[in-house]
Amino acid sequence: MTVTMKDIVTFSVPDEVINEAMQMRAKRDAIYGNIYQESSTDMRYVGDLGEIVINRAFTMCKPESTIWHNQLDAAGDHDFDFCSLPIEVKTVKRKVPLRLHYKAQITARHMSKSADWLIFTCYEFPRKLLLIKGVMHINDFKDKAEYFKAGDQVHENYTIREGHEIYAVSIPDMMPFREFVKKAMNSEITT
Repeated sequence: MTVTMKDIVTFSVPDEVINEAMQMRAKRDAIYGNIYQESSTDMRYVGDLGEIVINRAFTMCKPESTIWHNQLDAAGDHDFDFCSLPIEVKTVKRKVPLRLHYKAQITARHMSKSADWLIFTCYEFPRKLLLIKGVMHINDFKDKAEYFKAGDQVHENYTIREGHEIYAVSIPDMMPFREFVKKAMNSEITT
């Protein structure tokens, strides 16, 4: 099954969750630093925000099968084990509403992470919404992803900068999040 707009799962994000994500990011940055900080647009906490929301979604469905690797020394490890599936959450910020023709991406330097499954989310910050775009097995992602190097234009408002190269897939190529959760809980998918 491919993702359609009605498959996108949307969560309204209250200020206290945004503050929790900002605090998590500040603690992690104190340990690891922030080598790509852009003071005018830095919203690196959106990655933490994506993890918080996914954790809440997983624990609502099957708390006893949810392990969130959110300890401060978890760098390099995947974000979750859900029903024994290693999962990485990838979140980007977005100024405008999501459209189906948009891409889901991974920074090139993160392609070798330890997860078998990738969950793609985006945080539409003007409206404080986190959208779960879909899920993809890492092997499918590698097979279907397009590489964008420094100087490439992903769309009219997004040109890749040096050190920020990405791999990206189309949203419809993914599995809907609800379908993934159902199959994981019923042991219908594996690593």
